[in-house]
Amino acid sequence: MTTRRALTGWLALFTALIATFAMGAAPAQAAPASFWLKSMKNGMCLDASSSQGVRLNSCNDGIYQRWHSDPTTDEIWNGTGKCLDGSTSQGVRLLDCNAGVYQKWVSHPADDSIRRATATTLCLDGSVSQGVRLLKCNSGDYQAWSLVSQ
Repeated sequence: MTTRRALTGWLALFTALIATFAMGAAPAQAAPASFWLKSMKNGMCLDASSSQGVRLNSCNDGIYQRWHSDPTTDEIWNGTGKCLDGSTSQGVRLLDCNAGVYQKWVSHPADDSIRRATATTLCLDGSVSQGVRLLKCNSGDYQAWSLVSQ
């Protein structure tokens, strides 16, 4: 019975995280749980470091793939403490978190895209051959992402 209660509690926390990420509501917990941003096209995970940039890589338990979100600021950061930043001129990269417009992201459940909150026609697009970039939203396979709890 204790295992069932723990599992139910974990599922409730995970559901709350997805709901807050998708709707921008206040989090139910002080610090959000970590998650992978996984490409639905090829099953690879969003991986980012200052030295290697933002890319797709085989999913692992490293800090470069351990993502967190803050629904109050719409920022997404990884285990390095740096935020996902995306502009059409500079590309998608990791920078110090600054609550700037290029670091605000929202999930769009209708097509599983991750969009810039201030420019909702721009989506996170990831392919192995073209890299991770910010493109006009097209509901394509390369713009579909899932949040997978770690």
